[in-house]
Amino acid sequence: MFEGKLTSVLNKLLGEYVHGISAKDLSVAVFKGDVVLKNLRLKTEALNALDLPFAVRSGLVGKLSLQIPWRALGKQPVVATIERLYVVAGFADDVDGDGALTVEERTERWERAKAELRRRVVDEGESKWLESAAAADGTNDAAMDKQQEDAAKGGDGWLAGMLDTVLGNLEVNISKIHVRLEGDLAAAAKDDASISSSNSSSKPDDCFAAGVTLESLTVNTVDASGTAAFSVGGLAERMRKSAKLARLAVYFDVGAASIKPAGSDRWENVSPDDLVAAMEPGVGSDTNTQT
Repeated sequence: MFEGKLTSVLNKLLGEYVHGISAKDLSVAVFKGDVVLKNLRLKTEALNALDLPFAVRSGLVGKLSLQIPWRALGKQPVVATIERLYVVAGFADDVDGDGALTVEERTERWERAKAELRRRVVDEGESKWLESAAAADGTNDAAMDKQQEDAAKGGDGWLAGMLDTVLGNLEVNISKIHVRLEGDLAAAAKDDASISSSNSSSKPDDCFAAGVTLESLTVNTVDASGTAAFSVGGLAERMRKSAKLARLAVYFDVGAASIKPAGSDRWENVSPDDLVAAMEPGVGSDTNTQT
């Protein structure tokens, strides 16, 4: 039951936003409890369809893994790991009249897009849940009745309790993240009607780069003394969590040239290896760590 639901969710979410997802291979990996996906290119068209104020030019997830201890589920933590998440973005192209929109109007469109995305995710999740519940009701009425009886006795039910324990003890490891925005200040100023066209021409000093880098982030469950532990018999919100950040940095560099590899006319055409080589320097203390 858990395996099928997890496979469906991963296949939908990952398949919508990254290239190279095989539904068959993903299903086999989930049932084995060891999902490992490498060199996943982000679908820039899917991300840009969210009507963000910036356009994603290129993106890569070096490694995405999920370790699921099926035989000890509820006794050992599920471990999610993301390594080398690199994203390059720029100002969205002014098309379909977007150039006439004010900052407030762009922000409003962004909020509407996010709300619509959340609504779709909720609706689809509810539909899948109702479908699976109806199927289970038709094939295993006795089991469903037993779960309902358990819930009626004052508990949240076995399924809800298991999900609570699994999510509450989820261990997350993130390493080597670099999100970079490259742009032209003169081009960005075109939305301001008070700036004349003669003052909006690009100059070397108009170029800039802004970004966020992170070497690592670890989140896990701990006991009262701060030692890593697995907590059961309590709601997820009552659990103690520990988060450790390493080398988090934010930069804004006016006059910075693009780090796009030489020989590439567009970020969209940069190979995964070249993207890693361009984005990784400065992210961590050891940039030669292998995945």
